[in-house]
Amino acid sequence: MGGRPIFALVSNFEAVNAPSLSTARSRLSVTILKPVIATTFVSGVVTAVNRSERRHLSKLAARDPDSQRMYEAMASLNRSASGRSRLVSPACFTTHVRLTGEGGGTVHGLGTRPFMPEFAFPPQFRDVVRRLFDEQFGPGRAQLRSMSSTRVEATDEFHRLQIHEKPADPNSHSNYGAFLKDKKGDPAGAERAYARALELDPGHVNALGNLANIKWERGDTATAEALYRQALERKPFNENVVFNFARFLDTVKHDWVEVSAILRAGIADNPDSGQLHLLLGELRLLHGEAAAALESFARAREKGADQAKVECAFACGLHIAGGDLGECLAAYQVAVALHPQNAALKLNLSQLLFLRRDDGEANSQLQEALRGGLDDGAMLEAAFYQLAHTAAEPAPLFRDVAQRLAGGVRLNWNVFPNIDLVRKEQPQKAALLEIVRKVMIGEEAAAVLEKMAGKWPPPHLKS
Repeated sequence: MGGRPIFALVSNFEAVNAPSLSTARSRLSVTILKPVIATTFVSGVVTAVNRSERRHLSKLAARDPDSQRMYEAMASLNRSASGRSRLVSPACFTTHVRLTGEGGGTVHGLGTRPFMPEFAFPPQFRDVVRRLFDEQFGPGRAQLRSMSSTRVEATDEFHRLQIHEKPADPNSHSNYGAFLKDKKGDPAGAERAYARALELDPGHVNALGNLANIKWERGDTATAEALYRQALERKPFNENVVFNFARFLDTVKHDWVEVSAILRAGIADNPDSGQLHLLLGELRLLHGEAAAALESFARAREKGADQAKVECAFACGLHIAGGDLGECLAAYQVAVALHPQNAALKLNLSQLLFLRRDDGEANSQLQEALRGGLDDGAMLEAAFYQLAHTAAEPAPLFRDVAQRLAGGVRLNWNVFPNIDLVRKEQPQKAALLEIVRKVMIGEEAAAVLEKMAGKWPPPHLKS
């Protein structure tokens, strides 16, 4: 309980420091004791273990031995007790748990006999695990040999306990840093924890990589790059370091050649990393390699990367690669279903729906995208679709477009398919839309928009 050990005994025939009953009660009761020194408790056939044996175990435990050594000592005592009482089996299961949460257990003296206790698996998995073992070893023939456990809590108390119990372990300090950064929003505290981890182990990969992330966020890109490279020198192609360093290089250094090389090497060393496949695909898409990006997205999907992110990226990649209209629509519908708050997805979906001449649903998706919050570049795209396919008043749209262009925003999406669609029925309007496109990408001055508002043609009415 925090930093204090508690021994609890649940029984219907005995209690802590009380003689056993000859007849069991109808109900269980709990008794507890809070020892202040290393203590051995014996339940069941208490007389089968003598005082010297108890003291021996207590002294051994007080020296904090290796868990296997303690297991063997307890199993040896159990075998001795079995020779004194027919109620004690020479076979036993020994287990331990440390104050820091690590634990484990080992089976002794079973030979080839089956042993698969219920406590070894969470209730929701027991049937599945039992069927798996029955198929592998035969019905009821599986034997548990050993088990291990750990405890991780996103609390200050848990991490401070880890540091108190293992002050020289760099993992404790590095994990505390991650907790402070991710859960507490305290990058300064996290930086101190990572620095302490690196004092203990200058090559600690997680501390190096996480500290590099903080330095990058603060704008100290030179230090961040040095830390990333140091981490990769210590442990080449560590998955998380590769992921963050690739993003860093692409964002800060704009070195696509090195980025792609690092990611491919990282994937070769971590072939089942969904996040690396996904990142490679996203960056390939940004660098104009749409077909290769689709291959990466397919691999990311196979490797279990975040489904919403994968389907979002795949839909955009298929769209940019010029995929079949129906396939693109289906991909976007899946992506929107998984990510219903993503306004950019709905904007892209609206473009395709306009191209399919489903103007009602297209306009509905477009309005949802506008309400969902689009960045400035996407707002230019949305304005273009409104001008091309709806009855929206052009003058307010032109004023909004001019304001965004004055702030340095430019259209970066392919709207030629929409112009081509309009040209089939309204060639004059298509010509005006081409001028709007040139203004939005910066090839024409925004002042020409003012002259166009008064002569903007109404939308074409379909019979």
